[in-house]
Amino acid sequence: MKCPHCGTSIQLFSKALNKWGRVKSCPSCEKKVKLAPSLKWLLILFIPIVASHVFLLKPYILALGIDGGSFAFLWYVSLMLLTLRLDNAEDEGFIYSKF
Repeated sequence: MKCPHCGTSIQLFSKALNKWGRVKSCPSCEKKVKLAPSLKWLLILFIPIVASHVFLLKPYILALGIDGGSFAFLWYVSLMLLTLRLDNAEDEGFIYSKF
């Protein structure tokens, strides 16, 4: 992922992005950023992931005796992780500075 302010690449599992709170800061420019799912990519990837789960993997999973719902949960969590992006949080700074 790249910082929306300076364009520096930031890893998803880096120390800067795994701090508590919704708003994080870029390690190079120190401006506020937040993690948010990309709605466009979420909608594009949703149908293929659901179709592959229902038609390809679910029969094999049920044949092995594993619950299909728990495996679907893993698919949806991976979908959310694949669509995460960094957004500008500088516009929302006035909300957080009041509290």
